[in-house]
Amino acid sequence: MSQEPEARSAARRKWAKRLLVPLAAVSTFFALEGGLRLYLWLRTGNPNVAMNWKISYEPYLIHASNDRLHKAWPPKGDKYRILVLGGSTAERVPDEAVIRAFGKSGRAIDVVNLGNGGFILNQETVMLALYGVGLEPDLILSLDGANDVIQIHQTDRAGVPYTNKYVSFAVDHPVLNVFFGVFRGSQLVNMAFKLKERTEGQAVVADVRRQEETLAAVVRGRETIALIAAGLKVPYIAVLQPYLFLCKDYAPPVPGKEEDFLQNFKVDLYRRLAARLRGTAWPWPVYPVDGTLAFGDSGRELFVDGVHLSPEGSRRLMDYVYAQAVAGGWTPAAR
Repeated sequence: MSQEPEARSAARRKWAKRLLVPLAAVSTFFALEGGLRLYLWLRTGNPNVAMNWKISYEPYLIHASNDRLHKAWPPKGDKYRILVLGGSTAERVPDEAVIRAFGKSGRAIDVVNLGNGGFILNQETVMLALYGVGLEPDLILSLDGANDVIQIHQTDRAGVPYTNKYVSFAVDHPVLNVFFGVFRGSQLVNMAFKLKERTEGQAVVADVRRQEETLAAVVRGRETIALIAAGLKVPYIAVLQPYLFLCKDYAPPVPGKEEDFLQNFKVDLYRRLAARLRGTAWPWPVYPVDGTLAFGDSGRELFVDGVHLSPEGSRRLMDYVYAQAVAGGWTPAAR
C-alpha cells in the first residue's frame, strides 16, 4: 500500500517536468513580448510602432486600410471632380487642401480621395479601373512613388505589394496561417520579420536588375493610368510625392549607422526615379509634377515622418502641384 502514494508522487513529478518546458517557453515569450512593448512605449509612446497588420482583404487589390472604396459617393454634379489616387500620403491629404488649391481656377471643386495606405502604382491602376472610372472624374491626380521604392526590399519582385506574400501564405498554407494569425500581433514576430527584411535588403542594394525593374514598373504604372485617363478624355496630373530625405535641410544618416542602413540606398534610388520620370515622354494628357521640389530648402518641418506630410505640408504641396500643372498647360476646361 505504501508504494501507491510514492508511485502517484513520481507520476506527478514526471508530468510536472513535462509541463515545465512549455510553461517556461510561454512565460519567457510573454516576458520578452511585454518587455519589448514596454520599451517601445517608453521610447516612442506607441507599443505597436512599425506594425503593419491593420488591413483587410480586398479582391483584386490585395488589401484595403479604409472603407472609402465602398462609400456612397454623391452623383457627379456640376462641380469639377478631382479623383485622388495614391498610398497613405495621398490618403492623408485633406480634401480642403485640394479644393483650396484648385479652386484658384475659378471652378467649384469636388474631391474623391481613393488613396489607400501601402498602395503601389499597380494597385492604384486597379483602383482606378474598378472604382474610379464610375465616379466620372474631370481630373485624375495621383500622388505616389515612395511605396514603390521603399518596398523594394520587402517583395520578391517589382510591382508587387508587400502584403501579397501574406495573402499568398494564407491561401497556400491555411493550417499554418491559423498560428500565424495568432502570432502576427506580436512585436517579437514583427522584429523577426524586420530582421529578415534587413538581411534581404543587403542583397537588394547589389541587385541592379531588381532596381531597374522597380523604376520601370513605376513608369509603366503611370503610363497605364495615363491611357485610362485618355480613354475618359480627362487630364492626368502625375505627382512624385515629396520624400523627407531629399529635403536639403535634412541631415543624411551616418553610413553604417544601425537606425536605417538602407536609407542612403533608398534616397539614391528615389533620385534615380525622379530623373527617370522627368525624362519620360508621356502620352496625352499627362502633366508630371516632381513633388520632391515643392518645399525648396526648408521642408523638414512639413513632414510627420519620412513620407507623410502634416496638414500644412499637404496644403503647400497642393498649391505647388496646381501651380506646376498650370505652368505645364493644364486648364480646368469642361469635359
